[in-house]
Amino acid sequence: MNIYTTEYWAHYGAGTTAGVSRAKEAADWKQYFVTGVYGYVDQATNITILDGSTVVARWDFTEASEFSFTGLLIPITPGAGTSAVIDDSTAGCAVTIQGYSLPASTEA
Repeated sequence: MNIYTTEYWAHYGAGTTAGVSRAKEAADWKQYFVTGVYGYVDQATNITILDGSTVVARWDFTEASEFSFTGLLIPITPGAGTSAVIDDSTAGCAVTIQGYSLPASTEA
């Protein structure tokens, strides 16, 4: 049994007129680290990374754009979930949040 196994993850979501949110659900005995967020927006909007319900990163866009923020290392509170949220959209948007968790498993 190795409780220090690293789990890498990525979650993709697409939205239409209401923006989009993609989450890595909370899990006991895990701490998440966000290493990247990327996608596109079709209008001026905000993108936020949440630690549970607390904003830990935010980017403001003044127009439609593709975005890619990689090389991040945003620690999330142990046991809490994380999510990437695009606040608004007129027709289409997408976001992927990626990272890793420690410890990832207590199973053999």
